[in-house]
Amino acid sequence: LYRKLRNCAHTHRDVISKMHAYKQMAFCFSKMEKYENAILCYKYMLALAWTCKSIEAELSAYEGLAAMHLYLGNI
Repeated sequence: LYRKLRNCAHTHRDVISKMHAYKQMAFCFSKMEKYENAILCYKYMLALAWTCKSIEAELSAYEGLAAMHLYLGNI
């Protein structure tokens, strides 16, 4: 479902919705313990946060990346 939301946001060039979709996908991947996939989602989210210059989204992406690396033992 989130991938469809991301694709729709990409089609309409809605960066905010796309960031939200990546954040939610990362959350779901982390709950399923697929940390590598969650890391990729947070990285995409971070790139989009830089694009639209959203400090809150950037900090949220860094927080997610730190948590996923902690769960993987990559401190």
